[in-house]
Amino acid sequence: MCRFVEKPNLETAQSYLDHGSFFWNAGIFICRATVIINLFKTHLPHHYQVLSQSRDEVMNHYHTLDPISIDYGIMEKIPDLTRLVSAQFKWSDIGNWQAIEEFLTTNSDNNACHGSFVSIDSSNNIIYAEPGKLVAVADVSDMIIVATNDATLVVPKSSDQKIKELYNQLPTKFQ
Repeated sequence: MCRFVEKPNLETAQSYLDHGSFFWNAGIFICRATVIINLFKTHLPHHYQVLSQSRDEVMNHYHTLDPISIDYGIMEKIPDLTRLVSAQFKWSDIGNWQAIEEFLTTNSDNNACHGSFVSIDSSNNIIYAEPGKLVAVADVSDMIIVATNDATLVVPKSSDQKIKELYNQLPTKFQ
């Protein structure tokens, strides 16, 4: 029987490792759209109601959704529908900007880049510019710089865990 356990406590996780016959969930789920829609309808009905609306209405009501992952909200509740496909491939849990760094092009100054940028005496930065944006830096090192159409983020790499705190301080229209 396949069973999904999201973030077990340390003791349980260690027992899984010691046993040696458990698999790590990469967060990749495959199913028919009708199946996932019905699972939302059954297990996360408010999410289903909000997500069934037009894009503008979803954006207007997104803040009312409980911050629950699909793992907790659905997967742990459907062990009879869950199947495991064992696979080996390169995978990265891109949960922060430093994890994205390895997927970006790196220049001679070790700046990991996407989009348009220019730099002078700057190194070891993560620079991400959406189309139509240009990032220009001088004498900057070990920073995360992200320029999008509605916001710009500048934070030292060492403070990347504060990005969520920053996000929580944004006015609602930018979240």
